[in-house]
Amino acid sequence: MISLASVVFLPLSSGFSLPITITEPIGVARTNEPITSGIPLPGEAQTSNWALFEGNTEIPVQVTKLQGITPWILLDFQTSIPAHGTKAFTLKHQAPSVTAPAINTTAPATELKVVDATTGQTWTGIKDAESWEYQGPMRSVLKVTGHYANQGGTPIPGFNYTTRYTFYAGERFVKIEHWLQNSLQANQRY
Repeated sequence: MISLASVVFLPLSSGFSLPITITEPIGVARTNEPITSGIPLPGEAQTSNWALFEGNTEIPVQVTKLQGITPWILLDFQTSIPAHGTKAFTLKHQAPSVTAPAINTTAPATELKVVDATTGQTWTGIKDAESWEYQGPMRSVLKVTGHYANQGGTPIPGFNYTTRYTFYAGERFVKIEHWLQNSLQANQRY
C-alpha cells in the first residue's frame, strides 16, 4: 500500500518535495519488493529530474512521464520492508545522482498450448507481434500478441492471446500475465 503523506508543494523556484509512505498490510516480510505508483503533480510542475530518498540515502528510481493534461509521473523502485512495517521516502525535485542496475530483458521462449475441453483437440499459440510497452532501468514490460492455430496450422478465428512479461532490476523472476481472447461463439469453454 502506498500513500502520499501530507503533500506539500513548495514554489517551483525553490523546488519541491513529496513525502511517500509505504506500508506492508498483509503480514509478510518483503525483500527488494518492486513498487509502482502514479504520482500527480501541480499543473506547473515539470516531469523530469526527480530523485527518491529513504532518509538521507538516495535510492534508484525509474520516473516516467504519463500522458494527460495534468502532469503525472510513474515511479518504479524497490524496497525491503518487514511484515506490517512502514517506510518513509521523499521524492525530491532534483537531478538524480544514482542509477538503477540494468535489467536482463531476454524474454523466455514459450510454446502456448490450449486443449479443447469438449473434443480434446490441442491448439498451438502462434506469436504475431511483440513490442516494449514500458522500458526502463527498474522495470520493463514486453507485450506479445498472437493467435491460436489447429494442428495443421490453420488459425482459429476469434481465438487470440496477449502475454506480458515484466522484468525487474536485480530480480531472477519474471512476472507473466497471459490473457485469452475468445470470441469463438461455438467453443467458449476453455
